[in-house]
Amino acid sequence: MTERKVDLEVELERIFVKSSSIELTDTKRLFDLKWQPNCKVSFNVDVSSLGSQKSEIELTLSLTVDLAGIEEIRINVTQAAHVRIKNDIDVDVVKRGLATLAVDLLFPYARETVDNLAVKSSLPPFHLPPLIHPKDGREFTVAQGSLQPPSISDLTRSRRKDDDILN
Repeated sequence: MTERKVDLEVELERIFVKSSSIELTDTKRLFDLKWQPNCKVSFNVDVSSLGSQKSEIELTLSLTVDLAGIEEIRINVTQAAHVRIKNDIDVDVVKRGLATLAVDLLFPYARETVDNLAVKSSLPPFHLPPLIHPKDGREFTVAQGSLQPPSISDLTRSRRKDDDILN
């Protein structure tokens, strides 16, 4: 049986942060620890119908950070978008296409939101690497690269320089 390629035509209506949270488990010691994070990233995609020819796609990104062998930071972001399907094709094809679109479209926004939450919590940004498309269509992977954000001491030094300039 040969596969027939079907182009999914969508119109993007809006992109938004559906939910976000950050938890710093032990702030008494967190900021005094040597910054050598062990980061774990996972994500989930959800597609739901909003009625005729309209869907909501969601990408939930979870980041957990261990420092000195203890989980110290948890960040969860759900980035979402409303899209309108412009052509009439099979529902299963639409769901698969929208799931891939969710990752392609929403991951950069979720990645930026993770960095913003970290910085607003007095942490260095995490600079998550981009995702690599699967060859077999099953699972995305994080690009090879370092999940090692700049050290807190480096960040503090640059802030002190800024303070000296301002004073």
